[in-house]
Amino acid sequence: MTTGDLKPTITWKVDGATITPSSKYTIKNGELVIYFPKQNDSKIYVCEAQNYLGTHSAEFQVQIDVPEIHKIRPVVNIEEGQRTEVDYDGMVKLSCKVSSYPEPKISWMNAKGTVAKSESSTLIAPYDYISYITISNITKADKYKCYAVNNIGSDEKVIDVDVKDAFDVKSVPEGTTGVLYDSEGIITCDITSKHLMNIRWYYADEITRIDREISSSELYQISRGGKQLKIMKMNLNLVGKYTCKATLQNHRDVQKIFSTRVKADGLGECY
Repeated sequence: MTTGDLKPTITWKVDGATITPSSKYTIKNGELVIYFPKQNDSKIYVCEAQNYLGTHSAEFQVQIDVPEIHKIRPVVNIEEGQRTEVDYDGMVKLSCKVSSYPEPKISWMNAKGTVAKSESSTLIAPYDYISYITISNITKADKYKCYAVNNIGSDEKVIDVDVKDAFDVKSVPEGTTGVLYDSEGIITCDITSKHLMNIRWYYADEITRIDREISSSELYQISRGGKQLKIMKMNLNLVGKYTCKATLQNHRDVQKIFSTRVKADGLGECY
């Protein structure tokens, strides 16, 4: 409390910075109030009074002691659930809430123990903190652990992040497909994706069993986008395994492969 013939202007400072009213501090009639003080608020606070006659300041050493009964070992909670699913190559924002006193140190790491960069922990209520992490370009399932520790103890929770299939498979070749001898036959490979992709077709005869890529010719016609392969006129030389392979253009190791054995119908069971 300060007094004077002329009411002075009161300013409070800590760590060399002027304190402004906020959810943490209020200043009324020259008195500084600290809400929900924590151990790291144990500092020297400077009260500075100024009027036209001059300036006077005084220092106050504040020590915040935490009774053992009020100390809280960190308790981690994942309010959104401990499993989530994201699109292939997508993004997810994870969060964990930690109840703790004194203030905990919160960190995130994946299943390999790699520490992930997280957003600053935010106080959402007395003794409650929340921490966020944003992961982009997710192509594989992983586990992310939220770990909190203070000088009383520690706690952790794990969130499983699953990745949706990069492809939407609707209709694909499988088993055995019969095509009437000397007639047209169509094999469908209806696969789509949110990502750029292509579909290629391959044929392997029943002797060498070597896959050879098919292109449009007098024997075959491939539809735009590759979803359908038309056998123009079935004959015995075209009996064999037909394979469609869907591949992401920007992730060429991500594929879907389906095959069917094509036989010539109308000539007996041997073909």
